[in-house]
Amino acid sequence: DIVAILSGDQLFRLNLREFVEFHKGKNAEITIASTPVARESTSSFGILKINKEQKIIDFEEKPQHQEILDKLEIPSVL
Repeated sequence: DIVAILSGDQLFRLNLREFVEFHKGKNAEITIASTPVARESTSSFGILKINKEQKIIDFEEKPQHQEILDKLEIPSVL
């Protein structure tokens, strides 16, 4: 069975059929959809850092301090 967990306070522009096919194609246990946000908006979102293989290597929930954004390598301009 495939289960989708979606945030109730966000709007999504995502083709779920393509997302599920991507998930199956990776033979993944978990697949997370995310989108880049501008550095000045990061305090409103959970922020992921991913490696070259697109695996999550760090996460901060609504970071408030510049040193955390620097650690996550969030660019000043997207």
